[in-house]
Amino acid sequence: MTTDHRERALARLSLSAFLIDAALLLAVWKLGGDLLPKRGFPFALVHQWYWVGVPLGLIAYLFLAEIVFSGWSPGRFCCGLHVGHRNPAASTLGWRLKRFSSLLLGCGYAVHPNRLPACNCSSEVLFRSDIAGEAPIRTPARSSGNSRPQSPAPASPSRPASAPRTPEIPQRVEIVAGPHKGQSALLASGRAFAKSGEFRIGRDPSWADLLLTGDTQVSSRHCIVWRRGERLEIIDGAGTGKGSTNGTKIGTVTVSATAPQTLPANATVTLGISTLLFR
Repeated sequence: MTTDHRERALARLSLSAFLIDAALLLAVWKLGGDLLPKRGFPFALVHQWYWVGVPLGLIAYLFLAEIVFSGWSPGRFCCGLHVGHRNPAASTLGWRLKRFSSLLLGCGYAVHPNRLPACNCSSEVLFRSDIAGEAPIRTPARSSGNSRPQSPAPASPSRPASAPRTPEIPQRVEIVAGPHKGQSALLASGRAFAKSGEFRIGRDPSWADLLLTGDTQVSSRHCIVWRRGERLEIIDGAGTGKGSTNGTKIGTVTVSATAPQTLPANATVTLGISTLLFR
């Protein structure tokens, strides 16, 4: 499935989820109108001042979905949609409040059948579906509603313009140094890779997809590699914000336990006394 087809499918699933949530909210509104008293505040918001009550009800419903339930709603559940921060440890109350504010200021729920709003295609938000996959990440220039598409620069007459190269995504991890040297594994073989794009590395057999039990300097849940659209990312630790005991490095760069870092093709990752090659 191409990026455009995936975004179109996600946009239509998001629209379906919005309609389900709206129908549920109207049903609750109707039921409340039949059961609640006709007079007095705040019951008058349901009966006489519905032009005030409806917007307040929508805001309250959005607050519950984004803040209290961390992106869950009945409509999204029925359509198999999941919304959250790409790094679970960074999905704090402050971040959810910031997202809630952006929704109120004009982003809102998706109502376009072919295009997702910018807030669901950012580098922070993971918006995915069990059916259509993960939403693409847009650059600010592409996500702007007022920006006009720029005409491509004319090719030089001396030579034809070359087609853009698709970045290579590592598919396999090989152990090139350490007690388990010579072993390898496909990232797609990870037990959670098909659902969430995760490939886990450590010494805990019940958790890790690549076991390094012979390296005593490797933690039980040492690091996680994620497939994020057209790239791989790695984070130290089990994704809870707490890093491993001895850390993880890409080359000479230390990997953070709170912010995932891009993992390029043919990168070497050091953990404990083991060295891994992703290609």
